Amino acid sequence: MKTLSQFVPIALAAVMGGALACGGNSSGPGKQAASVTGVAGDSQVGPTGAPLDFPLSMTLLGSNGQPVEGVAVKWSAVPTNGASFNPQPSVSDVNGIATTAVTIGSVLDTIVIKATVPGVAQPVVYHALAVDPCLFARRYTFGATVNGVLSTVDCNAGGYYTDLYAVSFAAQTGVTVNMTGNFDTWIDWYHDNGTALELIGFHDDIAPPGNLNSRFQAVLAAGDYILAPNTANAGVTGTYQITSSARAERASGCGELWVTRGVILADSIAAADCPDTTGVGSYGDSLKIVVRTGTVLKVAARSATVNTRLALFRVIFKAPPAPDSLVLAASNDDSLPGTTTDAFVSYTAAQTALYIIFAGTTGTGQTGPYTLDISSSTTLNGAARSMATRRTRAGALPQLPTELELRRH
Repeated sequence: MKTLSQFVPIALAAVMGGALACGGNSSGPGKQAASVTGVAGDSQVGPTGAPLDFPLSMTLLGSNGQPVEGVAVKWSAVPTNGASFNPQPSVSDVNGIATTAVTIGSVLDTIVIKATVPGVAQPVVYHALAVDPCLFARRYTFGATVNGVLSTVDCNAGGYYTDLYAVSFAAQTGVTVNMTGNFDTWIDWYHDNGTALELIGFHDDIAPPGNLNSRFQAVLAAGDYILAPNTANAGVTGTYQITSSARAERASGCGELWVTRGVILADSIAAADCPDTTGVGSYGDSLKIVVRTGTVLKVAARSATVNTRLALFRVIFKAPPAPDSLVLAASNDDSLPGTTTDAFVSYTAAQTALYIIFAGTTGTGQTGPYTLDISSSTTLNGAARSMATRRTRAGALPQLPTELELRRH
């Protein structure tokens, strides 16, 4: 997989600095300044075709050191198509502040922006780095509301326009993410392992065909993740809203719940859980997980109350309107036959696919607590792979994976 070798910050806060340049005079045409201070907005990073997170601004002072109102500042970029400005020119207000919003152009490069201030000998210089929108994520604070817009300048992932938001969890966390929009919405969720993005879950419609909003629910191990709101249909644009909240770290009824490696659930088998269609038990919990080619998935179910049983199914996607099907990949009743109520599955995936972990019982009508442990190890020898990415600072995104067959079917 191709990755970005050069470090790029996800987003930089506006940098405050001072820039002082004298030598102008007040005899020229229009109002002039004698110096500039309070420069803000330098050294930002943004995706091509999108506005920078922070406007560029400065404070203009007269020869008496007081703010000057009404000075027209002209903006330019090198290369010339590297950025556009609004307003252009910008006129300083009563506090001497001149500001403009910058939209990055189509050039993947460092953009040099100059602000020419009447009366000041040298232009004020800013820099912005324009990056591929598929290699850029804005920092997202879990629990916040995002009002976004999908447009043709956004990341194009296999024909589907998508925005990318980076969110991190210091500990195992249960999450619910809702997406509403003026189109048929879709949520993808990735794990950022530092060198690649791994698709770990997705959701389309809350209640098709009427409710086309999306709701992603998961229990995630500690680590860095990418939330990617997009569309169910290729080439669609429009406005959307994202909200998120914490949820219980357990399955609830027979609702959809995604999990990752490294997750431990303290759960319970209940009569409201999913029916056991295998005919072994009455009901159990159903969990979704993506397993990649050549990796080993190890799952343990332990209980002193019920006799646990594990079944692992591979999902076979079929073209609508045909329903998807399940193939039994592995199952286990007793990890030590005849001596325990615990169950254990170790499975090596022959292909990257979506799997269902079904945690049930070996007898009908059994209810009670159990613990489900999904190992962080990806190998038979038990060497664990941490979900955390051990970065000392935020970094650029690797390229989006091409595992679209897991989500577009």
